[in-house]
Amino acid sequence: MNEFLTHQFPFRLFKKTSKESAVLYVSMFILGACGLAYEYTLSKVASDILGNSVRQWAIIIGVMMFFMGVGSDLQKYLKNQNLVDKFIFFEMIIGLMGAFGPIALLYSYSTFPGHYILVQYFFVVGIGLIIGFEIPLITRINETYTQELKINLGSVLKMDYIGSLAGSLVWIFLLPRYFTIVETAFVLGILNLLVALFTLVFFFRLVARWKTLFVLNILGMALIIFGLASAQ
Repeated sequence: MNEFLTHQFPFRLFKKTSKESAVLYVSMFILGACGLAYEYTLSKVASDILGNSVRQWAIIIGVMMFFMGVGSDLQKYLKNQNLVDKFIFFEMIIGLMGAFGPIALLYSYSTFPGHYILVQYFFVVGIGLIIGFEIPLITRINETYTQELKINLGSVLKMDYIGSLAGSLVWIFLLPRYFTIVETAFVLGILNLLVALFTLVFFFRLVARWKTLFVLNILGMALIIFGLASAQ
């Protein structure tokens, strides 16, 4: 029976996986979910403000995916030293941008509508770029623990895609029951910072600037929680 299942379903999530790789895969799952949810959230806000929802969703998701590709290419210029530090830092940045993106769009449209598009695409491009860093950085970190490229890259991509499906379902069926679109963004930001914090704790010995990153994470978390409380 076990041989039959192995043959039919050779994609077992954590087959002969180290603890370090498992943590990275779970992080990729959550980040994949958050990444797609950010795309949906910004598209929803833009369509609410500007109308023509099909056009806004298509353009924003298309632009974000383009800059995800740009980010995937730019990460090659990051040196191999302190990759975990860089990954944690970028996760905190995307958490903060994703959390405050919708409220920034609403504020900019009400305050200086002539410059709204600049603000909108600042967040679209910025979040897209950083999402593009995620998969290559996690793959590079995981090289130490899963050295065979086809397993390393395949596992990371698998968790990203599965996470994207989970993120879309949660965004559609669960989050709207309990949160407004602005509150949803803050919840996603908290998830990103929790991933960054957990990565910091788990890979503690590999993090060169752990004190700085820990303080920044706590401050960022406090800021997001304050924003969520204020939005309710």
